[in-house]
Amino acid sequence: MAGKMVKLVIAGAAGRMGIAITRESRGDSDIELCGALEHQGSNVLGRDIGQLAGGEKLSVAVSKDLDDLDFDVMVDFSRPDAAAEHLKICQQHNAAIVIGTTGLDAQQNQVVAEAAREIPVLFAANTSVGVNLC
Repeated sequence: MAGKMVKLVIAGAAGRMGIAITRESRGDSDIELCGALEHQGSNVLGRDIGQLAGGEKLSVAVSKDLDDLDFDVMVDFSRPDAAAEHLKICQQHNAAIVIGTTGLDAQQNQVVAEAAREIPVLFAANTSVGVNLC
């Protein structure tokens, strides 16, 4: 996607990795953070993700759904059951997905493999530096 502004959605936006990705994407001129997802009942729904990440307001409210948002890539650090739903959403939008969610079972791993036949999928259940260096 060289030369194109990448529209990014973060699933699991209020978690440790979601906050870190928000902070990193904020300074990247090639990324437009356009969505931040959390589960129904989260105490951060409606809050601005930029402020939640300890910075300036980004005018992106944390939401439980995408409301037909146009995006290119979703980064998912949510829960295994939510990751499967996020895959479906990405397939509907013909968008890429990066899955860093841990704890997927065999059936959920199969759903990931099947989705990868249709859309770009990067699945890395452990994103720690040490594991990836090995």
